[in-house]
Amino acid sequence: MAEKRLAASKATTLHGLVITSSVDAGRIDEIKMPVLDNTFVTVTTRDIPGTNRVRVLDAATPLLTSSTISYRQQPILALFGYDSESVQLKAREIDITYHSQDSTKEHFTSKPYTYHSGNLEAAIDDLQLKQFERTYRFKGNTYQSNTLTRISAEFSDDVLHIHTPTQWPSHVRETVSETTSIPKRKIIVHRQPFYAPHDEMLLAPASLCAIAAIACIKGKNAVELLCRIESFHPEVIIKRKTWYFPDGRIQAERIEVEVDQGCETMFCDEMANQLIAGLVPVYALSALSISITFRTSNSATAHFFGDLGYSDALCSTEAHFNTLAKLTGYNPLTWRLKFATDSPSHSQAIRSEKYAKLKEQISLVSDLCDFQRKNAAYEMQMQMRVKLSTFFNYSRGCAIACGAGISGFSTECRSLPQQAVQLTLKPNNKVEVNTSFYTIGSSAEIWRQIICEELGVSKNDISFVED
Repeated sequence: MAEKRLAASKATTLHGLVITSSVDAGRIDEIKMPVLDNTFVTVTTRDIPGTNRVRVLDAATPLLTSSTISYRQQPILALFGYDSESVQLKAREIDITYHSQDSTKEHFTSKPYTYHSGNLEAAIDDLQLKQFERTYRFKGNTYQSNTLTRISAEFSDDVLHIHTPTQWPSHVRETVSETTSIPKRKIIVHRQPFYAPHDEMLLAPASLCAIAAIACIKGKNAVELLCRIESFHPEVIIKRKTWYFPDGRIQAERIEVEVDQGCETMFCDEMANQLIAGLVPVYALSALSISITFRTSNSATAHFFGDLGYSDALCSTEAHFNTLAKLTGYNPLTWRLKFATDSPSHSQAIRSEKYAKLKEQISLVSDLCDFQRKNAAYEMQMQMRVKLSTFFNYSRGCAIACGAGISGFSTECRSLPQQAVQLTLKPNNKVEVNTSFYTIGSSAEIWRQIICEELGVSKNDISFVED
């Protein structure tokens, strides 16, 4: 096994702080820096040896900006010193003046992603049909990790070692390589343990690692960044218009979705696929029309937040049909058991259990939680002027939802990059593996098994660069 690297000496480590914008939109007029001695290192756009872009598939955002501000807290520069207290004090003396501008200008709106089933115009041409329309808004939330994330960079034998928690190791390596002009073969990413319930470790570590690497090159010392990493939920607005018969049967539906992804649209194709999977109901429709539009705004990029919109879309679908059930005289359970069925449009969007199996699960869960009784009690209380109990609402049965769980990406996602693997043959039949794939737990055992079968070497002679 390769020897694990020891942490750099704290006395010679540069501690950093990233300076960000305080306005939503505008231009930087002037940056006034305090007097700094040779114990400090600054990283600005002029210090970037490679490109000042962080590429994400077919999109890109600036690593640092020296002119145009696109969103609040956009990185402008970074300051490093031998102790974090001095860095924080000097950072307060940095004065940045801005020329404000209208934040609504130059926003991008994508071409709509569409999904159709049946003929909507023909399906709604019936005088008996009633209409129900509702808008569901999922606001753009911000999540900040409660723990400090440690990111470090240091050179050893002409190789740059990056220590960082990340969900996407290959993206970290590619970003550092492109911004520093260091070949990827001379960059090793040591992936640290992390907990990222809202995908905060997907893209942010790559930018921070690139800044740390540039400071490491300029300062000729090991570098460390301590920060709380944020992730942002995109604002999703779903407008649903449904045509239904008085007896509860749903005839057709038109759905319009608008997604605000912040300063740059990312993962749009895959997000559209996952939104459609949640928007298409498990209830048979004669016609269905879905239109999804992505737009930009003056806020941080927002995309992955636990998922790519599937949960929000499914929530709107189930909430919508719970209300429709009550409008037509049913409770949510009896309406589903009567009208839900295997739908061709739903099976095309997402594969899940047959409705017969789903019906069994709905009935079982409803019986276990006594949904019928709680729903009746809830409806009775809603009609009373004087409520029965302050705590009665906490045991109510007002809705029921059902849907398939998803994991990973859709089968139509073709834009994900291929991962690289490099094998180095050492003396005495030793093999060293350098890869962006996961190399811990069962993943490491799979790699060892494949290499063992292909090269005829012992598993004990196979080691990973990150080890």
